[in-house]
Amino acid sequence: MLRLLLLAFCALAIWSGSACADEQTETYLLSPGDSVLISVWREENLHLEVRVLPDGSITFPLAGRVEVAGLDSTTAAQNIAAKLEQYLPDPSVSVVITSTAGNLVYVLGKVAKPGPLVMAGPTSVLQALSMSGGLDKFADKGRLIDLIYKKNVRPKLIEPGFLIDPPVEVEPLAKRLESNPNNVQRMQILAMGSELGKGFSELNDPLDQYERFQNLYPSFALPHLPHLEGLAALEIFHIYPKDHLTHCRL
Repeated sequence: MLRLLLLAFCALAIWSGSACADEQTETYLLSPGDSVLISVWREENLHLEVRVLPDGSITFPLAGRVEVAGLDSTTAAQNIAAKLEQYLPDPSVSVVITSTAGNLVYVLGKVAKPGPLVMAGPTSVLQALSMSGGLDKFADKGRLIDLIYKKNVRPKLIEPGFLIDPPVEVEPLAKRLESNPNNVQRMQILAMGSELGKGFSELNDPLDQYERFQNLYPSFALPHLPHLEGLAALEIFHIYPKDHLTHCRL
């Protein structure tokens, strides 16, 4: 039996993301907003730091406008040298990247600091979330945990095993553990990177049900009918269609 907990999932996800980033490291390609230092050997007047323009080009003396976006520094140097050949015999050009400010991603949604993020190197999704200050209090943590698990962890679980006691956000309709109320009584059978089956103890505490529905759907409200007092929230859903609930978004 393989006992897998959330901490192990996150650790494996972070490790696998970093490992994949290391394995897939490639030559950096220039982007608009990057800065490069261009110099021509034995030509003191042809030594200039320029920024890649939004259209992906740079402007250099004698060479004029040169397209560099999407190229590595070596190819960019060769293209500049080709334009200089009509003015200089066999020019030797070097291009050094001085800033990668154009290597941007935009992190949006329920994070502490949404907006642009400069990637100084290979960056996984988890690393980008961390650099953005992590999730805010309104983020759907259960969905995030589920996405990370299904994409980064489950495909790597080849041998048969059991996943037990996940966080309550992952299985909102399962009963909480008495020893740890943040986790629930659920188990899954896993093999060959797939889920073969699962079972859980059904939540039957009406107050806990109501609280979880409010967390999932902030505008959820039960109808105030005397004969429904003490009835579980799940049972009311079976009795009344969602249109009879006050501003309930399902």
